Parts: sequence; structure tokens; C-alpha cells
Amino acid sequence: MQALLVDARTRRPLETPYLIRILGWSLERYLEEAPENVFWQFVREEVIMHSSVHAEHQFRTLEGDRYRVQRLSQGCLESRILPGFWLDVAWLFQTPLPPEGDILSRFLSS
Repeated sequence: MQALLVDARTRRPLETPYLIRILGWSLERYLEEAPENVFWQFVREEVIMHSSVHAEHQFRTLEGDRYRVQRLSQGCLESRILPGFWLDVAWLFQTPLPPEGDILSRFLSS
């Protein structure tokens, strides 16, 4: 399934960041109907749809007793939990997303 959010006034695709929450979904329905072209999450019978127009991804890191928000749109993000695991942030913005095999090859060769 593909999804496109359109502004009702202009009849054009939304160009501003948005977050949509849809209640009452089952896991089965989510697995069958969630679109492949946008980022959706399923949490406790709720579907959360994130805007594709965000130009950055946020990561929270704990520093002392406070969290620091880090916004990334490029570069490499290295895991603090899994030594040697990293993520090229640019992959998150590619359309279509890079093939899993290509990503796995990059991990294994590093």
C-alpha cells in the first residue's frame, strides 16, 4: 500500500512536518495495510505516522542525569550499545531505501 497526505485546502501534498496518530488498529491490520513509502509505527493498538519531510533524525543520548538531543542529517552514527555497529544517516533519507544486502555488506566489510 502507498499513502499520500494531501492538504484539503490546496489539494497538494503536505510539505510541513506532521505526526498523525490513528487509534484502534490491530497488529494484523498494521502488518497488512501499513504503507511502504512512509514511516509508520505500531504501538499499543495505535498507528503513528511520521512526516517524510523531516530533514533530520533525532537521537537522545544520556549525559549524566540529562538527555541531550542530537539531530543528524548526514554522517555516521555509532552505537554505544553494540560495539562496531554504525549507521550512515544518509541511508534514512534515500528513496527508495538502500537494499538490505548492500547495507549488510558494508557492515561486514568494516
